[in-house]
Amino acid sequence: GVHEFTYCLLPHKGHLTDSNVMAEGAMLNMGVTLFDDSGKPKYQVPCTIESDGISMEVLKKAEKENCIVIRLVETKGHTSSGILKVNSPKAKLVETNLLEWTEGKTISALKPLEIAMRPFEIRTYKIKM
Repeated sequence: GVHEFTYCLLPHKGHLTDSNVMAEGAMLNMGVTLFDDSGKPKYQVPCTIESDGISMEVLKKAEKENCIVIRLVETKGHTSSGILKVNSPKAKLVETNLLEWTEGKTISALKPLEIAMRPFEIRTYKIKM
């Protein structure tokens, strides 16, 4: 069949993980989103991450229960830290595995949570209301 693809060359100095290649690649893969600025937004983002080396790669409804799943990935190849903010005062974070089958410790989301992750670590949480 017919295949279409987009590629971009982004020269950089130094190691890949010290460059902006990963961020630029992620932006290249995102489609354009248009927002109608008339009125209030219909939806509120359930959480945000503030970090230079931790990226929220997944935000979705859980497969088997009524909660939201987020997946965080350390992208720089070294220990990174960040602040995870959940936008619901009644929410709890529950650690889980990639398949969302297990439940680890429960963390209160009343205040922003400081997170430290090892190089290229992947962490999955359920946000339960």
